[in-house]
Amino acid sequence: MLNLLNEGKRVINIDETWIPRTDFRRMKWRKRGDTNSISQKDIGNRVNMIAAIDNHGEVFLSLTQVNTDTNVMLMFLSRLAIRLT
Repeated sequence: MLNLLNEGKRVINIDETWIPRTDFRRMKWRKRGDTNSISQKDIGNRVNMIAAIDNHGEVFLSLTQVNTDTNVMLMFLSRLAIRLT
């Protein structure tokens, strides 16, 4: 890897994650002994993120509201390839 970087080659790292919740009522400061329970559980939309970051400082992001499966990753990779060429 170090040889590739010394030659000025572009190295791209791609990862996928998801943001599981947008309801942060459980994450709060409270008095000792107070419960953090919520009587009603709201199910919100899940946001998935695919990020490609290279050693030249470029970042390519994709945000979706669907589960990331093989088709979504292939679409991201094909669009990234088009963008890079």
